[in-house]
Amino acid sequence: MKIYLLRHSQRGHCEKQDSLTEIGKEQARRTADFFKTIKLDKIICGYKNRTKETLKPILRYQECSVEYTQDVNEQELGIFEGKSDREFKEAIENSGLSKDEFRPEGGENREDAYERAKIFCEKLKKENAKNLLIVSHAGFISDLIMLFLSLPEEENVHFKTGFCAISYFDLDESFKLKDFSIGELKHLAHSSKKNEKIKK
Repeated sequence: MKIYLLRHSQRGHCEKQDSLTEIGKEQARRTADFFKTIKLDKIICGYKNRTKETLKPILRYQECSVEYTQDVNEQELGIFEGKSDREFKEAIENSGLSKDEFRPEGGENREDAYERAKIFCEKLKKENAKNLLIVSHAGFISDLIMLFLSLPEEENVHFKTGFCAISYFDLDESFKLKDFSIGELKHLAHSSKKNEKIKK
């Protein structure tokens, strides 16, 4: 199984954190060009608007099944969704808990999010797709990378990927790693407009 992990495009902040910026929209278009020549068997996409909007241009070139699920969402912030980092940090400080222990009302703490990634990884082992794309978020993707590489959970801080970065994993039938690459951004260096000029 070949798995492509795609982080969503650049987003806004606070109340606009679930919307793509103009740069983010262009990143999504360039990423779609990358997937033009890859025949995907299935796409699994997060339920947030920023993942759906990142995926939209890719769907022009794919005819596979698409599953939208909260399983691949970022750590859920509950009542702090759309709020500033400052408000979230203040709530953690006032709770007397560590950042990893703190669970906001209606949300998840760090361990909840990692357990969800582990459960999702087990589901992946039952997928029949040969080429699978997962459109998700930095935190969830870094957790999957840890699980694919059999590294400890705390190592995930070293594997945070950029906006629209593509990570690739080739896994055998036993889900053992054959090949991988992490956080590839080369596709963003190729503008479709630039390519049109070259063709002329």
